[in-house]
Amino acid sequence: MSTALERNLTESLKLSTGNEQIASFWLVLQLLGNRSRQASGTEDWLHLPGSSLDPLAEEAYAFSLEILEKSTYDDTVDWRLQALSLEVLALQARSQGAEFRPELVDALYPILERMGSSNALLQQHAVTCLSIVSHACGYSSASELVVDNADYLVNAVAVKLNTFDISPQASQVMLMMVRLCGSALIPYLDDLIDSIFAILACYHGYPRLVESLFEVLQAVVGEGSKSSTKAIEASVANLRKPYKTTSVTDIIARLGSMKSKPSSDSPPASPQLPSEPEPPPPP
Repeated sequence: MSTALERNLTESLKLSTGNEQIASFWLVLQLLGNRSRQASGTEDWLHLPGSSLDPLAEEAYAFSLEILEKSTYDDTVDWRLQALSLEVLALQARSQGAEFRPELVDALYPILERMGSSNALLQQHAVTCLSIVSHACGYSSASELVVDNADYLVNAVAVKLNTFDISPQASQVMLMMVRLCGSALIPYLDDLIDSIFAILACYHGYPRLVESLFEVLQAVVGEGSKSSTKAIEASVANLRKPYKTTSVTDIIARLGSMKSKPSSDSPPASPQLPSEPEPPPPP
């Protein structure tokens, strides 16, 4: 593709609106996808390292992050733009592999936020994107990725809660984190739980916010109870070992074996001293 056409597509992404902007973004995504597949086939055949991103890919990635930084409750952002942005993030991760891990600082939070979207299609895009990013970055599962980046995610949520951001965005991310990671995430949530109670005390008149925060608390309690139940069941299983009854014959056999063994507590026999010689008879 010529540089002039790429420049026109990039400008169209930033300047156009509505369906025109979506069509331009979709075209850019298709071009990047074709390039990625061709580059992947060449690298597999020649065993070459991954190539650096081209300018069009960099522009598309930056534009995607700009779109995803906006809240899912912002009605001015078309959900189709958000879905295409998630596809660009997945394509970027697939192209860079483990080198994409530093980008998770900017990319992971928006993905988790859209996993809690009320739009089923956008939610499906987010779930697929997270799966692709996890695999591309070398994680065995999405939950492992989230736990490995829990410090950053918790800090990002804490900033919103501590500034009394009353949008349900932060609570959505927390809910997705708990559902993905379960009890493994609970040790990271102490400060966030305190912040939730502080917000509930100040903004209890906002039913939508209160409902989302109580949903988070319910999920945390549920995962914590599951962990406690498993620990109790394991303890009970150890206590339920079968008891073997002992018969009189067993006791007699045991006593006999103890009697036949030399006692280690008895003192050792003292050595016998030689007897003194008898005095010779008198002459």
